[in-house]
Amino acid sequence: LLTSHCGKRTMQSLTNQQKEPQEQTPKNIATLVTISWIFFLMITVVTVIYYFMAQPELPLFYTLANKQDQLTAKIFLFLFPIISLTINAIHSLVLKKMHKYSILLLTLFAGTTLVLQALISYSLLRIISVTL
Repeated sequence: LLTSHCGKRTMQSLTNQQKEPQEQTPKNIATLVTISWIFFLMITVVTVIYYFMAQPELPLFYTLANKQDQLTAKIFLFLFPIISLTINAIHSLVLKKMHKYSILLLTLFAGTTLVLQALISYSLLRIISVTL
């Protein structure tokens, strides 16, 4: 009976030691997701502020052949926050559903979300810098 009780304590301490690294890693994932949402807020604020200062037509599509096709109405600036919100919302839901998967996979997924937000931010800032 005594060894059984000691064995349970040993198993509990091993289980607690195994859980400690897993409890620390989701904080990293939460940090990446929080930074992604901060990028979304920044994109939204910059878009709203710039919308009132922008020209009526902006060059959003640089890869089109005709210069006239590259220009669009400034209302299309709001595509950036809409795309950012969509990516963040879908990725946040997926991360909540995938909480049982590998920590590495979750970290890579959250990191990908952050990189996408940074690319959207860069694209918006590039359009602003070209048109100022």
